[in-house]
Amino acid sequence: TPLPTNTPMPPAISINSVLNEFTAAGIQLNDISLNPPLDANSPLPRSFNQHAFWNDALLGDKGGQIFICNEPAHCQALSAYFTALVALAGPYTYTSPSGLIVIQLNSAFTPEQAERYKAAIQKF
Repeated sequence: TPLPTNTPMPPAISINSVLNEFTAAGIQLNDISLNPPLDANSPLPRSFNQHAFWNDALLGDKGGQIFICNEPAHCQALSAYFTALVALAGPYTYTSPSGLIVIQLNSAFTPEQAERYKAAIQKF
């Protein structure tokens, strides 16, 4: 069903717009890798259309990864994957309110540090 003409379309979500929100929240990102190749043998669901990895200055060579999906169901597959691997992936997997963004953070973050990332994706 087409949207009525007076309904504004939501802005497209991009990796850069989310990374900019992290920076605006005072998070210092290093070594950002946009849409890097993935290991062909990885069981990671390929249900996303954009992704990035980064390091956080607080952790040195550790940080997190972000995935952007076209539909919430696509990101649900990623979230379920990281939840199933919580012993390996750590406790910090968050989904934006729209359901179109999943972030997974290194388990070395403190809960307070991880919360900054969670708060930064709330506008999406």
